[in-house]
Amino acid sequence: MKPSQIVYAIIALALLGLAIAGGIAYGWIATGILVVGVIVPDLALVGGFAPGLEKGQLARRAVVPYNILHSYYVPLALLLLGLVAPVVWLPTAVELPLLALGWALHISTDRAVGYRFRTWDGLQRTAFTFA
Repeated sequence: MKPSQIVYAIIALALLGLAIAGGIAYGWIATGILVVGVIVPDLALVGGFAPGLEKGQLARRAVVPYNILHSYYVPLALLLLGLVAPVVWLPTAVELPLLALGWALHISTDRAVGYRFRTWDGLQRTAFTFA
């Protein structure tokens, strides 16, 4: 395991602790929002399947959306938007920060297990195959 993976694992565990605390503090709606945040980054995979690709390879049309959804910029933007313009479904307006938390948890977990961004040809760049 590379040192960067250890750092990402620590970040993922901290985010998981916050997610559990948020789910307990704000209930089932908050837990649902967190789960959506964990799932959304992989929605780019849906458009990436095509015949004739290697195992695990994405179609080129899905590489950019996949890489954008797996960057920390999106959850950071959601967090900032939630702090500036909160949505009020829950009493404390924490919907967007909870979504950002789940999203960052997904990204950190991917990085901890060695997954990185996709290459331009759609192959998975991992911590084990690239420096």
